[in-house]
Amino acid sequence: MRRSVCFHVIILCLLLSGCGSISVSFVSNPSLPTTVTGTVIRVQVGTAKDVNGISIAVTTVTLNSSTISNSFTFCGDQFSQFPINSAVRVTFVSGFSCSTLNEVVLL
Repeated sequence: MRRSVCFHVIILCLLLSGCGSISVSFVSNPSLPTTVTGTVIRVQVGTAKDVNGISIAVTTVTLNSSTISNSFTFCGDQFSQFPINSAVRVTFVSGFSCSTLNEVVLL
């Protein structure tokens, strides 16, 4: 047991002294595309902060499906893609502050 602890401490010291700095990072798998269908009842262009704190344009769209309304926030000015009162099928990939729009199909 004591030998195992010493081994781990030595390895940790070698790793920390070997490069002169510590870097902690991770890689996440890109999310799969999501598809939703509904009637456009509201579209609003605004701003949000990205992962670096920089303001970016976003479009918030509210879709009504049966009796449930859901809002989605897409990156960029996508206002022209979503005519009010039109039925749409939207495919997108979720992101940090907004989702990347892949396709909008008017039904």
